[in-house]
Amino acid sequence: MTNQRFPLIGLTRPAGGNAHLAEQILAQYPGCRVVDWPLLMIEAMPDLVELRAHMGEITATDWLVFVSPRAVQYAHALTPLEALPAKHWAAVGQATAAVLRNHQVAGSPDIIVPSATQDSEGLLAVLPRSSWAGQRVWIVRGETGRETLADGLRARGATVRYLPVYRRCCAPAASDWDRVDLPTIWVITAPESLNCLHAWGEQMLAAGQREGLLHSGLVVINERTEAKARALGFTGAIVRAANPDDRALAQACSDRSLFQAG
Repeated sequence: MTNQRFPLIGLTRPAGGNAHLAEQILAQYPGCRVVDWPLLMIEAMPDLVELRAHMGEITATDWLVFVSPRAVQYAHALTPLEALPAKHWAAVGQATAAVLRNHQVAGSPDIIVPSATQDSEGLLAVLPRSSWAGQRVWIVRGETGRETLADGLRARGATVRYLPVYRRCCAPAASDWDRVDLPTIWVITAPESLNCLHAWGEQMLAAGQREGLLHSGLVVINERTEAKARALGFTGAIVRAANPDDRALAQACSDRSLFQAG
């Protein structure tokens, strides 16, 4: 595809997280244009002493569930994961499990990973369905996130504790944003990115540009993100990727409905 036929695609993950996705898009559609446009920045939680104290409460009978590779990395920076006594490990996706294994977690071959969708629903489908009464589950994640996994485990009788090891903030606007074309498709991999994009448009763009921004095409990873976009007033085409991995996101960028955006 050529530049004239393929819209400009904005990749919105935090700085350093977009390179592989850009490669996937360019490999599938040579000649298209992508721009690195981080909307979020990630930082450690402020009270690390309290977090380390909570990690010190983990016992051999507990479950540890990691929702993302980033959750693994920030938790490991707090306390080496191989030192934790928990014998039950789970990951919301193959990429997260791979990072766990890189840290040489004891018993890593027994990490439970979804076999269908790489999300909370997929993990709940493969976790034991018998009563979890008396079981404590630590969900390692960001400061905010979906409640699906915790609700599903509580419904089975588990006691759920959160370990929020990082938080998301809106990234500052790039200094040269006004010298590049605005993307007509945005790849949104975290719902919080939509808040940042909407706020940026309100603060930085003239009325006509804001209208164009809200009519941009969006590639999202789940129904929740699509609903959030509509609630914020985005009116353009929205395409859900089949999976949250880079290959599926790249494939979603070719959906013909997105070519009418802008």
